[in-house]
Amino acid sequence: MRILLVTGSFPPMVCGVGDYTASLAGALAAQPDTHVGVLTSAGALPREPGEPFEVFPFIQRWERDELPKVNELVRAWKPDVIHVQYPTQGYGTGALPWLLPLAMLRHRIPVVQTWHEFFPGVAHGPVWHWVHWTKYAIALTPGDVVVVRPDYEKQISPRYRLLTRHKHFELIPNAPAIPRAVLAPDERAELRRRYSPDGRPLLVFFGFFFEHKGIDDLLEIMDPARHRLVLVGEVKKSDPYQVALVERIRREPFAGTVVMTGFLPAPEVAAVLAAADAVVMPLRTGAGSWNTSLQAAILQGTFTLTTSVERHGYDPGHNVYYARPGDTADLKQALEMYLGRRNPRAEREDLLPTWPEIAKRHLSLYARHL
Repeated sequence: MRILLVTGSFPPMVCGVGDYTASLAGALAAQPDTHVGVLTSAGALPREPGEPFEVFPFIQRWERDELPKVNELVRAWKPDVIHVQYPTQGYGTGALPWLLPLAMLRHRIPVVQTWHEFFPGVAHGPVWHWVHWTKYAIALTPGDVVVVRPDYEKQISPRYRLLTRHKHFELIPNAPAIPRAVLAPDERAELRRRYSPDGRPLLVFFGFFFEHKGIDDLLEIMDPARHRLVLVGEVKKSDPYQVALVERIRREPFAGTVVMTGFLPAPEVAAVLAAADAVVMPLRTGAGSWNTSLQAAILQGTFTLTTSVERHGYDPGHNVYYARPGDTADLKQALEMYLGRRNPRAEREDLLPTWPEIAKRHLSLYARHL
């Protein structure tokens, strides 16, 4: 089976959906009798040699004038299935991604879509603004939709549910794009000394520094006199919120207690998470089983403090405490109670979904169209 994945972002570009697509591509390519290609942005250059799949990073701008290039690739590469990921940061505001499934009908090739967020009119969760009418094309185009969030259809607006009534929604949970770190005691001690030279408990946040990530709440619940905080991720200097956040961290009482690492490769992120006393992600919109950052933290066995609109309290199986979004008193109390706790089940294979399982479920979905 020849599978062409389409994504606006792909490593080394920084994007959660891009990381997901890279993991999916690798897992599919490892299955027998599969050949995987990835159509993506030119920002995914340069490529590392020895990848188990082909990468076509030639889209400069995801606008309609790039469609002839896509058609040429499809005719030359001859995929059996085209699978488009939505949304990605690399798409920008271009119309091409949303028109692509409709444009591919001329090739008589099945097109599958994955929707990583709710579209549109969500009751909660990140809202992706619909800039122009072309984005409705993904709802009207035939083809199955893979979703990573449970009860997806219940969460979208009645109007959009009506538009998608002809579609089959397939729930395929995702898995961490960051590996499990196995640290020897001296390795863990060295990492802790690097980020907390005075031995204070170590808190870690990783991901994008957008306002809905709740970093302001994290600063409210940490005690600068007792804790060290590591923020793993890139700061966007074009975002006024992130610029103000950096300025706040540089001032008292946080000066000298917060380390901003910038972007780190996935194995290094895993090691920092594994060395921490707590991973703190107080998302304003709540986390859930679909959140790959949460999964990555769970995989390390480190106590994780996050938020949810659906559940509340401590989950001993995953070593996660779910507070209500914005409830800093609850977050602070949970941090005091569970700080430093580690999960002895972290190395169990059944703790989270695995990429080979996910790849097999995708192949079964594709096969229904062939």
